[in-house]
Amino acid sequence: MKNYISNIEKNELAKMVKLSDRLHNLTEGVYADKNWRLKYIKETKKYFIPLSKNTPFEKDIKEALDELIKSL
Repeated sequence: MKNYISNIEKNELAKMVKLSDRLHNLTEGVYADKNWRLKYIKETKKYFIPLSKNTPFEKDIKEALDELIKSL
């Protein structure tokens, strides 16, 4: 996963698309089962919060992550 994220980080368009997708999945994740939510929370904290830094998605991803955590 580390290499995957590293490659995305190098391509600005890929980064914006991936962050957009992650944001959508986070907002819809409240409907997923608990195991999926736990995995997604962990991945988002480890890879996507840092990836979103200084992008238009930074605040929204953090907020959506907080909402997903609350849904547990």
